[in-house]
Amino acid sequence: MLKMVDGTGIIGVDMVCPLGGAVSPPQPPNYDNVEMEGVRSLMLPNSLKAPLERVELIGNSTQGENPMPDNPQEIKSAGRKSKNLFNKNTAKQGYEFPSAGSDVEALKEGWFVSDFMPVKATTYYISGKATGNGCKLYNKDKVFVKNMQASFGNIKFDEGIAYFRINGEIKDLDKIQVEERIVATDYEPYGYLLDVKVTGKNLLSNKPTDWQIGKRISWSGYPEGAITIYPVAKNAVNVISLKPSTTYSIINNSGGIVINRIVERGSSENGIKDHDVRSSKYTFVTNQNTMNAILQFEKVDGTELLSTDIEFIKIMLVEGEVNEPTPYEPYTEQTLTLTSDRPLTKWDKLVEQGGEYGIMYNSKHMFLNGSEDWVKSSIDNVFYLKSFEGLPNSYEIFCDKLKNFRASVNGIELNCILGNRTNLYICIDGIADIGTLKTWLFENNLEVYYNSKESQFVPLSQEEQTQLRNLHSYNGTTNIMVDSGEVECGIKLTYRKEI
Repeated sequence: MLKMVDGTGIIGVDMVCPLGGAVSPPQPPNYDNVEMEGVRSLMLPNSLKAPLERVELIGNSTQGENPMPDNPQEIKSAGRKSKNLFNKNTAKQGYEFPSAGSDVEALKEGWFVSDFMPVKATTYYISGKATGNGCKLYNKDKVFVKNMQASFGNIKFDEGIAYFRINGEIKDLDKIQVEERIVATDYEPYGYLLDVKVTGKNLLSNKPTDWQIGKRISWSGYPEGAITIYPVAKNAVNVISLKPSTTYSIINNSGGIVINRIVERGSSENGIKDHDVRSSKYTFVTNQNTMNAILQFEKVDGTELLSTDIEFIKIMLVEGEVNEPTPYEPYTEQTLTLTSDRPLTKWDKLVEQGGEYGIMYNSKHMFLNGSEDWVKSSIDNVFYLKSFEGLPNSYEIFCDKLKNFRASVNGIELNCILGNRTNLYICIDGIADIGTLKTWLFENNLEVYYNSKESQFVPLSQEEQTQLRNLHSYNGTTNIMVDSGEVECGIKLTYRKEI
């Protein structure tokens, strides 16, 4: 017989064994649920092998100082931008290009026509099955210029081409990749990517695919010189993500292989700190600006370092200071990539809601191009949008060419943007009437991100949700790292800690 006392668990238990003996009541778990949060990576001490709970990824945004019409500053948010420029989600399905004549799409079940894709003065590689007319080329006004009958592959577009579109069968949508390269690389989905990796205590992979075998590094020097990776058969290098201002230790139980150099790198990927290791145990503290480090390896006997050597390597890189003999712990990892069609701004985050994991967007993104309904205010050079939802918190806004003004509209400065709970205002030097404003905006689009009053929850794909729920901690120590591109995102989760 089970007796529930307070609804929170089995507090009082009377249990009778079928054979007549008493049965001991269940013992309390030997762990605590511990919540941790940080930026870019977390180290979970004294962890048990168990599912990670309530995983959240918190967005972030940055921008250079003093954005101006003649000094635009890119707005960057968390999310590694995919190399694939082809967005299958914007393809117009059920249509195809006509074989000749006009540029009007024809109805055809099972086929698609892509959206307009802007062209840069560079070489593209288009991977996938070329069907139909392959590509159609357009000028800057999106007027059809000509068909490109060449098969997909290495393409440099003619002068005067500003856009192109792809035509094909829907079944090929998942195969097409357009990238700014002269050779094809492995497929990855369009959008913004968050690469999540969970490892045990040992941060040094023994997978040869994670290494650059037959390579060595050269650093041009201080203060932040470029690092060159060049071929040398007897060496190998490995790039590992590290946290700034953090202690790490190298423990070498390998004997035949040593790390003979470590160069820490910052966000520019230039070197910022050098280490001459040459010891079986080495502890160091990373620079305050460190993002990752390149580790250079060689064999003690001077022979060539092979992939089979790496597979059986007995070197560990661990977070923290190690002052006692430490047995080798094999490298283990779990990885997954989460995909979104837009980056995670400072107002967005990945959360669990209603039993589903997804991204809660609390931001809006827009381009102001002169087509909007603008109103001239009573203040010189100041205009506001006739229809704007307003901000939940005043002044929370980014613009690529105007400074964010954080005061009353009555004192707004030139070349500024102001968002408050009711309106969006802009004030641009030399623009005094609506006609001039619309012309200027048509020629100088403004990119704007702001904190929206409305939230939108977009669930992850079922595959991504399953992968996320399958992430687990390890016995002993667990490390979780998120590569979110140039802008670091936050991590928040709950794990089981041994007590």
